[in-house]
Amino acid sequence: MTLLDTDAVNRLRDSLERIDYRTDAILEAIGEVGQRGLGRNTTVAAQTSLGSRDDPLAAAGRDTPDLSFEEWPWAIQQPVGEAVGARGEGVDDSLLGDEDLLAGHWQVREDVVTESTGRPGAADPEHIVYRQRSGLRRAMEVDTLLGGVLGACDGEMALGTIISAVARILAVDPSAAAAQTLGPVRTALRGGILERS
Repeated sequence: MTLLDTDAVNRLRDSLERIDYRTDAILEAIGEVGQRGLGRNTTVAAQTSLGSRDDPLAAAGRDTPDLSFEEWPWAIQQPVGEAVGARGEGVDDSLLGDEDLLAGHWQVREDVVTESTGRPGAADPEHIVYRQRSGLRRAMEVDTLLGGVLGACDGEMALGTIISAVARILAVDPSAAAAQTLGPVRTALRGGILERS
């Protein structure tokens, strides 16, 4: 396991202290596992503003700032400012209550494509992935239910209606389908796969 070297930890602490953020709490929260891979030759991009709720640039109006510590070894499209800036709205949408999320009209972002892999001639693909072609180029593997739900998200119908329709097609209980789907839909909103229409 590679941990942040002492210099990297001190640089992270100094950066966060310059904006008056409690660095000990962050370093404790990310712990040993979160520090893996953040050593030399790693670029760390802040994907949220840090500080007090009273600062409009700080917690983005949330009681708790959304902190994201990620290892991202794949290619990204430069500049990433627009993708990082758009993340705040996705985070806000992902934090909606279940009723509001189900009532929302969502659409797959224009830069997202579907990739599928499987054996030639097979009736169904082995893997289906939704992948961004710009920004951070995030990807999300989906199962049949989630793929059907995301594929139908074109901004015209409420998410709850879509989930019920896909559940009927797949002959599964709509309540169970909603319970299985809401978490990944929140992930898709946070990651920029889905957006508000």
